[in-house]
Amino acid sequence: MDIRYDVHESFNREKWTQEALPYGDIWIGAENPVIVERKTWDDAYNSWQSNRLDSQITEILKHTDKGIILIEGKLNNSWIWRNKKNYSATKGLQTYLNRINLEVMPVIYTDSKNDTIKWCEKIHERIVKEDFGIFIRKVKVLKSSRNKYHNIMSLIPQITLERSKKLYDHFNSLQDFINNIEEALEIDEKTRWKNQVGKIKEFIESPWGETKEREVIVDKTKERKI
Repeated sequence: MDIRYDVHESFNREKWTQEALPYGDIWIGAENPVIVERKTWDDAYNSWQSNRLDSQITEILKHTDKGIILIEGKLNNSWIWRNKKNYSATKGLQTYLNRINLEVMPVIYTDSKNDTIKWCEKIHERIVKEDFGIFIRKVKVLKSSRNKYHNIMSLIPQITLERSKKLYDHFNSLQDFINNIEEALEIDEKTRWKNQVGKIKEFIESPWGETKEREVIVDKTKERKI
């Protein structure tokens, strides 16, 4: 599982990898990973008051457009909530997080560390299935390229736009790609891609069969001239 977390974090997950990360607390995915800055409410409050949170967000934005702020835990269980002197400052933090969520990067909330783990692994699952966009919404993010061959190959099942760019660099022409599809295995050694290449080859070689055209009948007798 391609989930890495910083040496200053602690997660009891055998499939996760702990290492010194240059920025962020959790990296999800192998290529162009989702970068998560994880904070409890108290951590977020202290970082916000010291302007450290601004610096951490800026550092993430320098490297990726897939940054996410994760606030962990329930606000009413935090010290800043129980300390009534911090009420107005707590509202200020919430206003700040709302602005970050609207204008800079997504801010998501989990109730506990277990919920954070479940959320990270769910995001990883969606990335593996190529069902993850930059934002967590039930929409499909459509991408296109100025290169017509990128777009043509991305219309083939199992080939994403990013994958089509690698195929374009690997083959000399569209004909070369179609005639030597097995060579596509050279761009990625993962088993998942090997299976996808098999499906692409099957799609290219499959007979078209009969495709019925739809007929739209317009009754012009009901049209009236004025």
